[in-house]
Amino acid sequence: MPTQVDNTCFVGPAEEPDKYRLVRQVGHGGEAELWYAVTAVAGGWEPVAVKILRSGLQESLAHWRTRWNTWTHVLHVSAPSSDAATTDSLNPVDPVSTACRVPPMTEARRAALVAMASGYLRRYPDYDPRPLTYQETADLLGLRRDQVRKRIEHLREELVEAHVPGLTGPDARRALCEWFLGMRVIGPRDLDWLRHRLSHGS
Repeated sequence: MPTQVDNTCFVGPAEEPDKYRLVRQVGHGGEAELWYAVTAVAGGWEPVAVKILRSGLQESLAHWRTRWNTWTHVLHVSAPSSDAATTDSLNPVDPVSTACRVPPMTEARRAALVAMASGYLRRYPDYDPRPLTYQETADLLGLRRDQVRKRIEHLREELVEAHVPGLTGPDARRALCEWFLGMRVIGPRDLDWLRHRLSHGS
């Protein structure tokens, strides 16, 4: 059970009941609550996750320790040592690291991209996370399909040349839209911009 000192709650084993200082609850389930906590390490505070069993459970503490030990092995993750050889496959690509690779965005390009990604940009319940087809995009913009395809393909080619991953293949519309969304090059406000552009025949 947690102990309280000066409006601060602590938990820990019987021999060290104030080992973990509870900060806030971050989750709960059928058998326990999950708390964000801190513990003193080398003169500072180290963040930890603490699971507190709910009162009134029939299972013994030994049962839960065995179960959690099993889960710990399932969730165990190890990282390569600092002197280990690394490869690109070990290093996930952070979209922010490709910020300098955003190609020039003319209004014509932006209109094609925003129209194609319009489902992503609409609010619930109209949200639809799929890119429009080239023909649907062309119909929305009042253009020919080949005009839209050319604008989108030029964007993709420039990003592929800049070594942005995931944009190759016969149809990379989804990856392209989601990359620009992840980079925040386009967002929900662009829908208003596009409506204004279309209403004025631009």
